[in-house]
Amino acid sequence: MADISIDPEWVTDYARRLERASEDLGEVGQSVHVDGVGAETFGELGVEVGTDTAYAEVRDHLDTQLARGREVLLAASVALRNVARVHLAHDEDSAAELNRSGADPA
Repeated sequence: MADISIDPEWVTDYARRLERASEDLGEVGQSVHVDGVGAETFGELGVEVGTDTAYAEVRDHLDTQLARGREVLLAASVALRNVARVHLAHDEDSAAELNRSGADPA
């Protein structure tokens, strides 16, 4: 079995960055979401061809995609924090075992 080396501090820092990116997506979603864009905004032709309806559908789709992206980034952040926590605990357990056995950990 191959050994895997993980730096829990780096993984935790990366998880923080993902969480910040998720927050940024939330801010983007708030800044681009505009309610109350009526048919009159698109003029007479826009009303006839349904531009307001199309705009609302695209806006809703974008809102959904931003929310999904935010959820994915948050889930990845949580998972990475768990990975770091498990590996850090394993390292601490290994060091304690070495200390109990009297072996030199270095």
